[in-house]
Amino acid sequence: MTTTIIGFPRIGHHRELKFATEHYWKNKISQAELFEAAKNIRQAHWQAQIDAGVDLIPVGDFSFFDSLLDTANLLNIVPERYKKLNLSPLDEYFAQTRGRQDESGSVKALSMKKWFNTNYHYIVPELSKTTQIKLVGTQLFDQVTEAQALNVPVKAVITGPYTLLALSRFIDGATPKEFITDLISAYQDILTKLADQHVTWVQIDEPALCLDVNASDKRIFDELYDGILTDKPAIKVLLQTYFGDIRDIYNDVISKAFDGIGLDLIEGSYNRKLLSESGFPADKTLFAGILNGKNIWRNNYAHTIKELEQLDIDSNIVLSTSCSLLHVPYSAEDETNLPSDVQQHLAFAIQKLDEITDLDKIYTHQAEGDTILNKNTELFGSVKHPINEAVRNQVTSLNHDDYVRLPIRSEREQIQRMNSDYQFYQLRPLVHSHKPRMCAKIGLSSERAKSAVKNTINSITIKLNALLNSKKNRLRCLSSW
Repeated sequence: MTTTIIGFPRIGHHRELKFATEHYWKNKISQAELFEAAKNIRQAHWQAQIDAGVDLIPVGDFSFFDSLLDTANLLNIVPERYKKLNLSPLDEYFAQTRGRQDESGSVKALSMKKWFNTNYHYIVPELSKTTQIKLVGTQLFDQVTEAQALNVPVKAVITGPYTLLALSRFIDGATPKEFITDLISAYQDILTKLADQHVTWVQIDEPALCLDVNASDKRIFDELYDGILTDKPAIKVLLQTYFGDIRDIYNDVISKAFDGIGLDLIEGSYNRKLLSESGFPADKTLFAGILNGKNIWRNNYAHTIKELEQLDIDSNIVLSTSCSLLHVPYSAEDETNLPSDVQQHLAFAIQKLDEITDLDKIYTHQAEGDTILNKNTELFGSVKHPINEAVRNQVTSLNHDDYVRLPIRSEREQIQRMNSDYQFYQLRPLVHSHKPRMCAKIGLSSERAKSAVKNTINSITIKLNALLNSKKNRLRCLSSW
């Protein structure tokens, strides 16, 4: 059985990319030196996956800042104000991520938003009436060439057009539909170029399909991929989803000419029901996201193997992560200060590479599979769940009154308004006037200033307590400085 991952952390084992990028921003290293540092990081990551035995290795998941912005720049989606700076492609890219103020001009950074349900953020691409989408960048293809020179089994990775449109900002009256034709042409060019490079698989990431998809969204998706997949060159196309299930558009997805479909079977557990009730085409490959790409804990092999066996489909299966490993730390081996009984249960990116290949060995009944499974079963047999009887007794003794919040809402609102008024009209000016600099200016000692603020806080608290009129809900006196 084939194994793969959706993506790998790009920051480096010891945050090498962060430090190199910051040094470049401070003019401590040249652009060539930054590119060399990035190349070394990429190659180290590819080698780690090769050493773990991963069969299909993502190439194109590396980024200096944000993968969605990489795709936007690849497709010439760069607002004119950044182009007018006449910077190098890299500096133009960084100007979009962090702004720029120097002799070349002054621009603010593009907006930043939360990347789905993760702690990661993305730069929001901006499209206007003047945006001309076309393939102009070479970063993806350069990285493919770099990987092929090292005999890396390449799976090219790029953000898909549906997610690109779903997460972009449209200005000057522009709408997503205006860009469909150009996006189809651009992605066809990408597929053709990757096919010319003899890439076997290309992974097109479409996490936005896991959001709510209405009838209008479906029409955009259908139009995009009906066009892109028409006269597809000799390359296998994987539609990769993650961060949830695709219940709103599952039947549309499986009806398209994709060679593979990647489903998140961790956060998107409903995808299992879709597979069971609607089936899965025998002529497509299921990239089963059965290894959690976001948590930091070891996988329970017996549990995961059981879930794999319950899929019961007649198609080829590739074992994969539920999402990119971008969202976990690099290696648990660095956590040397933790107790051993805790450390042994951690699995960061490097450990998850071993886990995905371990699952393959167990599922396909390879020679060492039983040994690996027994060792993992023993590990989970040692998990300790301490029982605190005091907490249990407290929970047991809870009654209906304990679930009633006091004071009532109207009284809480009155207290909040009163507290806010006191802070704004009394406490804040007092604190400001008693800052060290102000104290020195008016000849007031630091101790007297602290005492004055403390007395005011106590006075406010007493009045608030009086308002509550209940011993049980009395506020504590904020007397400590």
